[in-house]
Order: sequence, then C-alpha cells, then structure tokens
Amino acid sequence: MTIQAMYELKRQGLLLGYSAGNGNVDPALAFAYEKRLAPIFHEGIMRESYDEDPFHDAYFVKSDFVAEVVKYIDECWLAKELEKVEFYKLEDKFGGYGSMRMELIHIIEYARISRRFDDEVYSAIESNAPVEANEIAAEFLPSEVYFG
Repeated sequence: MTIQAMYELKRQGLLLGYSAGNGNVDPALAFAYEKRLAPIFHEGIMRESYDEDPFHDAYFVKSDFVAEVVKYIDECWLAKELEKVEFYKLEDKFGGYGSMRMELIHIIEYARISRRFDDEVYSAIESNAPVEANEIAAEFLPSEVYFG
C-alpha cells in the first residue's frame, strides 16, 4: 500500500469521526485533513517518531509552505506591522496573483481555527482581500465536512 493510499484511509477515518460530532477530533486538524493541508500544529508525535511526517508527500499543501506563511504572519504580528499581512500583500509575497490563492486562504483559516494570532491579525488580512478571503473562517463544524 502506498503512502498516498494510507493517507487517504487515515483522512477518511478522521473526517468520518469528526463529522460524527462527538468532540474527539480537533476542528483545526479535521480542517487540515479535509483540505489536504499539512497539519503543522498537530500530530507532533508522528514527526517525533519518524523524524518527519510520514505523509509529507501526500499533502497538497506541504508543511514547508504552511510553516513559511505562518512564520511570516507571526513575525509581522509580533512587530506590529499588520499592514504587511493584508491578503493581497501576502499573495504577492507567496507566489503572486492567483497562483497560490486557495492554498494561502486554507493556511490562514487553519491558523485561525487553531486559535493562532488575534482577531486584529485576521481583520488586517481581510481588510484588503478578494471576495474568497474577505471572511477568514474562525471555526470548522462537523456539518461542514465535504467528502468530494
């Protein structure tokens, strides 16, 4: 069985468990799995056990990119330079117009659902954003899981 197939089985099981609504799965982790985004805030035990996430190659949005975006937002937040995190500026910094738009939105939503940063950061991001990013999700409900 390939890593990709193993990841898809894990993903399906995690999302089925989350959609059952019993509260046993962190909403941000479920969001990351639904979007096939490397869950850098979660599953540290896998990285510790294997020296890396064994599913690294299975994610559509790789951990290096997720970490780079989050680190940049964090640096701007700590330096109180929130004008640098307006969405279009982030988009220019991380790939240019439209090239990584949805990936960038998913990373920012994952951070928000994980309760990283404060509302001021997300307000700054949304202040200059396209329609797809003018309301960054703050939660991910079991009823929102989509298996398509």
